[in-house]
Order: sequence, then structure tokens, then C-alpha cells
Amino acid sequence: MSAVPLPSRADANHWPEGFDAAPTILLVDDEPNILSSIRRLLRLRGYAINTTESGEEALKILSTEPVDLIISDMHMPGINGTQLLDKIRQQWPWTIRLLLTGIADISTAIEAINQGEIYRYISKPWNDDELLTTIRCAIERRGLEKEHKRLQILTQQQNQDLKNLNNSLEQKVQARTTQLTHANEELIRANEKVKHNFLTSIKVFSNLIEMRTGLFPGHSRRIADLSYKIAEHMGLTRSLSQNVMLAGLLHGIGKIGFPDALISKPFTQMNKEELDTFKKHPIKGATALMAIDELYEAASIIRQQHERYDEQRSSQKFVESDVYKGAAILTLAIDYDALKLGLKFPRKLSAEEAQTWIIKGKSTLYAPEVVDAFLNVIKQPYRNNFKEKLISSKDLKTGMILERDLLTHDGVLLMSIGHILDDTTISQIRALESSDKQFLKIWIRCL
Repeated sequence: MSAVPLPSRADANHWPEGFDAAPTILLVDDEPNILSSIRRLLRLRGYAINTTESGEEALKILSTEPVDLIISDMHMPGINGTQLLDKIRQQWPWTIRLLLTGIADISTAIEAINQGEIYRYISKPWNDDELLTTIRCAIERRGLEKEHKRLQILTQQQNQDLKNLNNSLEQKVQARTTQLTHANEELIRANEKVKHNFLTSIKVFSNLIEMRTGLFPGHSRRIADLSYKIAEHMGLTRSLSQNVMLAGLLHGIGKIGFPDALISKPFTQMNKEELDTFKKHPIKGATALMAIDELYEAASIIRQQHERYDEQRSSQKFVESDVYKGAAILTLAIDYDALKLGLKFPRKLSAEEAQTWIIKGKSTLYAPEVVDAFLNVIKQPYRNNFKEKLISSKDLKTGMILERDLLTHDGVLLMSIGHILDDTTISQIRALESSDKQFLKIWIRCL
């Protein structure tokens, strides 16, 4: 009878799944002719064959090299097949175990199956095809076990690698998050510095406008401060309140080209030509600022600074337009300071007289909401979350923060509110005081 074909040893690519080398088979029988017969049957089947005639020798072989399949005879001197396979089960449980036994020894074979947990028993005399099939199935089972074990180890390793990767990713994410947090904090600080420097530049520019006249120091800053307080009291957005303040600082930019005589002349004493020139300064100022994106809204407010409120025509516009609200606030703030400076009438009005004038113009000259907010603002001193302290320059220390704009005695802005003092600026302040022989009023922020 022809044997069931098994893969050739010459073709390693056809070893059973789970094997990366030829499967190893150990034949144990005290009869040399049995060993030769089985060895001859397995020749050229792709297996690595080893033989021995005793159970003791088989145990020595197993202790020195791995064996995938063992075929042992039942009756042998010394250690018999049942005892041998039982020892192998205990020490090398992964080795597939087959038992050769005679027909008369079936009961003994069953005992061996139970005791040694053998894969299968083969009766003598055997059928070559059946023996080859049994060996092939046993080897395939061993291969599947090896592959299963390999996959288990691989899975465990991959799981560990994945765990390590996750831990590494978490650390990298944490490190990156920390890095981004620091970068964001730096960006916020830089942005705040840009905003502060922008506002300081506007204040300096406003100061230069006032230096053009030399008559009314602090006029623009007072208007900006009052406008901002009114806007805040009305609950307007932070952006609109900021734009109203900027408009207050720059509201007079269109007057730079005025003749000297016109700058300080009261409104009621201007002739027609002077009046026409005066009325055009908001448009000129707005046009000069429109090109700067950050000042576009402030420029729109400046353009409308002379527009008077009319209850029938302006109430809806006041509700719908932020620019109109800002202009209404700016108009009142300009008039209030101008009344006290004598820019509207030949005589300077006191604060109380100026307030009375504003109240009389409610709903005819000024928006009622703005007048109400104005009256509340001037009655209640403006406060923020910080306390302030007036100190001398000799007590200044690095890191202190200005709580008010630092001005010269002529009203010229030196440093803006919020400026953080350092050694250089402190030295400059002290040098200026020494040069002018006058002490500056330095208000410092206290928590």
C-alpha cells in the first residue's frame, strides 16, 4: 500500500505550520527491527529522526534536546512504555506521545492513555498509511500548539509594547501640553505687552497733539477717562468701551492744522469761516486714522463727535448703532471738559455749572441714557480692584506697577498706567526730578 505523502525534508517551506525547522521524532523500542522499520517508513518525510532501545536512554535524550513527537513501545526492560510516557508528561508535557502496543494489551494501553495522557496508541502490527496519517496529525497538532504559544508570546509582547507606547505617548502628550501651555502663556504675555504698548503709544500721540496747543494739558486724557467710565457704567462691551476711550484720546487730531488763534478760541466767538474750519476737524481726524485697522471703530466715533441728539430722530439710531452710542458718549465728555476750560463760552464754568448745562441738554443735545450714566459716574469715584499709594521716587523698587499715568507738572505723559518699573525707568524718573528740581506724583498699585 502506498504511504500518505508528507512534505520532503528538502523543502523547508513545506514544514507544518508552527515549525521553522524539521519536526523531531524520537523512536523508542527494545527491538532494533521495529526501529528500523518505522525509520525506513518515515525516510524522506521531512522529519528529524532519533532512535533508542531503552526508556532510560530516551529520558537522557529528552533532557538534552527538544523532541516534538515520541513513539514508544509498551513492553521494554527497565522503564516500560507506560512509565516512560508518564515521566515525559510530567517533565516535557508539550511532547506529543504515541504508544505502540499489541492487540492483547488493549487494557494496558487504556491504562497508559489515562496515566500518561498519550495522544494515541498504535496496535501492532500497524498499517503503514494509518501510522503515517497518525504521525502527520500528531505533528500538525504539535505545530498548532507551537504556533499558538508563539502567538501568545507575540501578543503579550505586542501588548507590552503597546502599553509602553501608550505610556510614552502619554508622557509625550503631557510634555507637549506643558510646552504648549508655556508657549500660550508667553503668547498671552506678549499680546498683553503689545496691547499695553499700543495704548501707551496712543497716549503719547495724544500728548503730542496737546503739546501743539500748549494750553490745555490733560484735556484729551480727561475726556478719554470720562468716556470710558460712562461706557462701563452703561454696560457696553469691553471692545466698545475701549474704542470710546481711544476716540477720547485722539478726538482732537484733526485740529493739528488749525491756526494758533483758532485752537483756544471759544466756539461762540468764531466767525463763519472759522466755524466752517472747526466743524471739519472730526472728518479730517477720522480720515487720518481710518487706515489703521485697530483704530477704525474709534475713527468712526471721532467722525460723529459733533452730532447732536434729537429725541425723535436719534433714539432708534442710538439703540441700533454702537458707533452712534460711542459718539454720543464722546460728545458729552468733550462738552463737559470744554465747558470747564472755557472752550464753549468765554467764561469757564465750575463743575456744578457744567453739570447743570449737561442736564439741560438731556434729550435735546445729549442722549438721555448717556446723561444718566454721566451723572452717576461723577457722583461716585471710579474704583478698580487695586488700591493705590502715592510714594516718592526714592522709595521706588523694581517690579512696582503704576496705578496712574505718570505726568510731568505740565501734563506731559511720561509713563502709562500699568507700566512695570525696572532699574532703568526708576533711574530715569529720579534723574528727571533732579533736573527739573520738582518731585513727581507717583501712584503705585497695591494689592
